[in-house]
Amino acid sequence: MEPSGVGLNKKAYFVCPGIGEPWTELPDVSPQQIRVARQIHKAFSGRLDTPIQTHPEFPGQERHLLRAQIARISSATLVAPLGFYTFGAEELGEGAEEEEEEVTVQRYY
Repeated sequence: MEPSGVGLNKKAYFVCPGIGEPWTELPDVSPQQIRVARQIHKAFSGRLDTPIQTHPEFPGQERHLLRAQIARISSATLVAPLGFYTFGAEELGEGAEEEEEEVTVQRYY
């Protein structure tokens, strides 16, 4: 298992069951929990102490499954604001002209 602050456990996540309720820190996730979380489909009940009864057997409670799913989502997600990254600028030599491409963005509502 990776220690806190490293790899999948780099960030801490908190959950609050309702407005005005105290926040609870989710535990660190283990590689075994990630492996099993990929294989199961389970709806969350909202009660962190609920045991998870699935096949294959999940090693932990609902709080551990929630943390495993958050780790899976955050490791597979990349946010890149439009125009933040530029590519190809280093490849231009002296006297080379940059061609501007017109980009069309379609929005579906």
